[in-house]
Amino acid sequence: MIHTFKTELTESWHAFTSYLRQEKGLCRFTALAILFLYGIRLTQGDLFVDSDIMLTEPEGLMFSWYGHQRFGLIVTKKLFSLVRLLPFQANALFLLTMYILVLGICFCFFQWSGGDKSCRKGAFLFAGLFLSAPCFAEQFNFVLQAFESAAAMFFCVIAAYCSGRWIYEKKNILWALPAVAFMTWAFGSYQAYPAFYIAVVLISYITVYICQKEICGFREGLRHAGLFLAGFFSSRFCSAFLCKLQGASSGYVDAMFWWGVKDLDTCLGSIREDVFRIYRGTWPLFFSKWFLPASLTATALALFLGWRRRSRKFPCFLLALALLWISPILITLITAMPQPIRGQMTYPLVYGWYMMFLYTALASLSVRQPAWLFLKKTACITAAAACAVLGWRQGIAMCQLWETAHEQYVSDTLTANRMYLDICRAADRSDMENCKVVFVGTRETQLGGTPLTGDV
Repeated sequence: MIHTFKTELTESWHAFTSYLRQEKGLCRFTALAILFLYGIRLTQGDLFVDSDIMLTEPEGLMFSWYGHQRFGLIVTKKLFSLVRLLPFQANALFLLTMYILVLGICFCFFQWSGGDKSCRKGAFLFAGLFLSAPCFAEQFNFVLQAFESAAAMFFCVIAAYCSGRWIYEKKNILWALPAVAFMTWAFGSYQAYPAFYIAVVLISYITVYICQKEICGFREGLRHAGLFLAGFFSSRFCSAFLCKLQGASSGYVDAMFWWGVKDLDTCLGSIREDVFRIYRGTWPLFFSKWFLPASLTATALALFLGWRRRSRKFPCFLLALALLWISPILITLITAMPQPIRGQMTYPLVYGWYMMFLYTALASLSVRQPAWLFLKKTACITAAAACAVLGWRQGIAMCQLWETAHEQYVSDTLTANRMYLDICRAADRSDMENCKVVFVGTRETQLGGTPLTGDV
């Protein structure tokens, strides 16, 4: 059994490297997109929320992470010897991880589609939309955990791939072990990643149902659910054990669950707020107004393609489509707490896949009549053009958010330096490290023009 697993593991590695050799254009495009969208992280040594603490008192901050149930971040930091923050190196690893993450997701899409040629072109559209999501600017402004958070997303993708090797391809059951292990690591890094993993698995299920010769159904869904529960409860057990062992407080996480704590109207109002944000685009800086029409159109197209399979497993397929559609608000439904923008890691994945699917599904339709062929080409070009335009607009918004954060950092640094000089003159003492200062009131950062501002 172990020898067979090693052989299958080698096959997977060869398949991935072969995919990269065949998709050199995608590799170059992804690298250029990351350089354009995230390159500022290498040229500016800005520090934001809590990042200064990771420089001056890293052990104290990591102790609080035990209580926040983020032991996965601690494991990654210690594994890569990044306990004390190294901003440039952390940002460089973050960019590299995002590069591998996107290529890994595209490889999985290609494998689950059974090697569909239209998926190869669609990968460009997904990469552009996914990487340019302004939500990521909010999350990855936290330099102290940007690399670790991106790595956790990649672990979710690896876990989904390993699950698929066992469930869809009927390979060795030992694939379940790395699946659960990577789930445990990822779920223990940030509370948003269980929903991200669920979305990846649902995408795999829908893709396999439509594209593969052997249709997946209730048994495959049940196995996925079993693996997810194993990974989730393994993560919760490790979090609770380490929190108790370290003597940390879990109050931060406990406060995220509003059901039964706040009144029903407040809980329902929070859910309504997130529903309006995502499906109606009431905050267009982060959530596109095109998400709803794109998701509904893609779902309708998937329903048509799934119905053509004429399978009794179609109800399972319907359930997967419904769950994928609500996956961006899944955490909100469970906790009744509106998710901060930085916690919306699932939305960019789902939005990018919906737009990619519109193109790949249309491109894979088999038509012969000239009129229908012309209509098909027109629809494909329209879908690709829409992805390009939306991706560009998202990317510019993301770059504007990076620039605003940089200007704010520079302004706050200048203000802090001026305040320090004034405090030294007012205190007039040699042991300034023992001088206590009380701040009264607030001061807004002075920025020129009308900069884009986010949630952080």
